[in-house]
Amino acid sequence: MLAHLTPIGWIVALLMNSSKKDQLTSFYLAQSLGLYICFFLTRFIPEYYIIVWGFFFIFWVYSFVGASKNEESLIPFIGVYFQKWFGKIS
Repeated sequence: MLAHLTPIGWIVALLMNSSKKDQLTSFYLAQSLGLYICFFLTRFIPEYYIIVWGFFFIFWVYSFVGASKNEESLIPFIGVYFQKWFGKIS
């Protein structure tokens, strides 16, 4: 859950997971990194800024709830890609 709160929390979670690997933590590190990148990239789409951020906020809440329940729940539509791209990070 720490990785979802702030980018600094993500770094702390990554460092904590580097010494003692946990599959669930690694899963949510990839999911939250993908969300952070999407949040920052959507700043360059001014026409749809609010709509796109609204979708990503809903995805963030969905992922945060899954992390708090200790279940691996992929973010709809894009979670598979986040695992493929960022799954090896942690």
